[in-house]
Amino acid sequence: MGLRGRLRNNESVEEKWVILSYILKDLIRTKAKIKKGNMLDVTEFVNFRVDKKLYPFGRIIADAYTQKYGLDYITNVLTVESSGNAFAVLVGKGFDESMIFARKTIPATVKDEELYSSEAESYTKGEKYHIIVKKNFFKPEDRILIIDDFIARGNATFALLDIIINQAGAELAGIAALITKDFEGQDGYKELKQYVKDYNIKHENKASLNTLVKIKDMSTTIENIKYGKSPLILN
Repeated sequence: MGLRGRLRNNESVEEKWVILSYILKDLIRTKAKIKKGNMLDVTEFVNFRVDKKLYPFGRIIADAYTQKYGLDYITNVLTVESSGNAFAVLVGKGFDESMIFARKTIPATVKDEELYSSEAESYTKGEKYHIIVKKNFFKPEDRILIIDDFIARGNATFALLDIIINQAGAELAGIAALITKDFEGQDGYKELKQYVKDYNIKHENKASLNTLVKIKDMSTTIENIKYGKSPLILN
């Protein structure tokens, strides 16, 4: 039985997470490219096209949180307007909850409404922009799960955290990503891990940080990428 077949069996969510990580690593090995500036091109299966093999991501995340905290624990799924939208929709569908995506531009239809805004910088484009969410989408009692496709330096994720915690006064349930980088110059995972640790000291409801694949070194070739351990753990 292949890896995808095992995802349909009765393995635990933790085991399914590991299986899906193997599938993603194989997609990286066979379809990704390393570009100038230590950028990883995943347009063949994450950005321009979402490979169907990654669809279980949403169900696994939803099942993990539901099994630990119950059906109504997550009240909103949040992402930034990008290729992360597709994966946030998969997670929202798994919870049967709404998915919110923060915009990078203000549509004319909401210019007169109250908005949360936080600045971020794009690693791939080197440009600063504002992340915007309508204020009426969040309540202080909300427990919000952030979903991202790719975390390099974590700038967009930190902007979302600013909106959720500092501006809206809501609670962080967790952060889940497909791919994170964890090496010098692109150490968003390390900084987010410390942020979540500090957050959990101050809050009764604990947040978690999970990544399907954690890259420790991609300085040579696709075949020689070094990965760190990335088990599915909820605090």
